[in-house]
Amino acid sequence: HLTIRDLLTMQTCGYTPWWMTHEEPDRVRLYMHENESKIPGGMLWEYDSPGSQVLSVLVERLSGMSLFDFLNERIFRKLGAFSTATILKTRTEDSFGDSAMLCTARDMAAIGRFVMNYGKWNGEQILNEAYIRAATTVQADNDLCGFDDYEAQGYGYQFWCLHDGFWFNGMGNQLTVCIPGKDLIMVINSDNQGYEHGAQVALMSAF
Repeated sequence: HLTIRDLLTMQTCGYTPWWMTHEEPDRVRLYMHENESKIPGGMLWEYDSPGSQVLSVLVERLSGMSLFDFLNERIFRKLGAFSTATILKTRTEDSFGDSAMLCTARDMAAIGRFVMNYGKWNGEQILNEAYIRAATTVQADNDLCGFDDYEAQGYGYQFWCLHDGFWFNGMGNQLTVCIPGKDLIMVINSDNQGYEHGAQVALMSAF
């Protein structure tokens, strides 16, 4: 079985077929019924984008709202950001919660500042501070090869961790890097798909 925490920390080992070409249009059904992992949840970290999609659909089912409307009502609107943003839909009209928000670099910087403020904006505590502190610190060991590179310093709740901060990593290395001790936020709105070392090159420029 899998828990929400397993999904948040990507300790799922979710080996599912490539959904873009699979005949099953429902990504959650595909994830639940075609998962080939033999490893119990919570045992081992491995990047699992479809698991993040399951989390997105859970938000939509439980709230009765689209993922964007849910986030906009509770966070984005209060930041004065994401006014032109959107999230693409799957074949079953679920939001692509793992890889398809279209937004600006300014939006990314705003959410980076919000998280680096641990959920506070203009004096209002919008999200629980304890949760965000946990989310942005190491909850799972993702150093699978024994090399302390930028992508192997730990994983939180959907956040990549650094020894002195954390970062958001979108498809194609759309990055928001947050280093609280330096009061530094670096945003890159790019598309490096196919270039496996793109994130490392970008992160090196932050230090």
